[in-house]
Amino acid sequence: MGVFIYGSCVSRDTFEVLRNRPFGDWSLVDYVARQSLISAHTHVPFERLHLENPPASPFQRRMMDSDCAGRVFRAMRGAEQPVDLFLWDLCDERLGVFDFRDGTYSTRSIEYLVAAAPAKQPSGARVIEFGTDEHFELWESKLDFFDEQLAYAQFDNRVLLKVPWASRTRWFRPTPRSMGFSARRANAAFDRYYDAAEARITGLKVIELDSKGLFADSQHRWALAPFHYEHRVYERLCDEIARAL
Repeated sequence: MGVFIYGSCVSRDTFEVLRNRPFGDWSLVDYVARQSLISAHTHVPFERLHLENPPASPFQRRMMDSDCAGRVFRAMRGAEQPVDLFLWDLCDERLGVFDFRDGTYSTRSIEYLVAAAPAKQPSGARVIEFGTDEHFELWESKLDFFDEQLAYAQFDNRVLLKVPWASRTRWFRPTPRSMGFSARRANAAFDRYYDAAEARITGLKVIELDSKGLFADSQHRWALAPFHYEHRVYERLCDEIARAL
């Protein structure tokens, strides 16, 4: 069964647990990360990022190239295998976007900030921060086209993971902020994005976990973060995915 992921490590780590389960024979068709829905379907020449340092890995370069090319919709339409599950999460929207003032956008990814240092943004661009009214309204305006692209690609099983950020580990170690957001502030900011997605995306199944008993993992392979969870969180998500399908 083919899975197309549009999102972050939240979906990717869930998939790793899912494909090791006895039910289904899961394979990853494609994975589009570090790409805001705002920057999807716009094209920014890579050179406009004015990077001082090359991306640290081929994966990071691919993700930056993909974002500049607004690749996600083309990837959906051009999937080379049947897609039985479209798995989506909103975690990377926390990054915000760069507005190039000509109708094009790119995602303010961690990879960009590292590769462009000491610059904070490309020359001539401005930052639109996640959670602001401007960011939300831009993001919301993309949902109808996104819904059309899902239908065109015939991605009928559409699952959105709604997982709160964890404020601490099980042993009371607090999680660090990400892009300036604490877990509490991020969870409040994400609420209207989830509501809009559920209202505007046809047939969307929203898998929501309660924050009670939800903890970050201090030993997570990607390091401690409010969206790097204990293994049991991914197991719960897989249980819910199985029920949703």
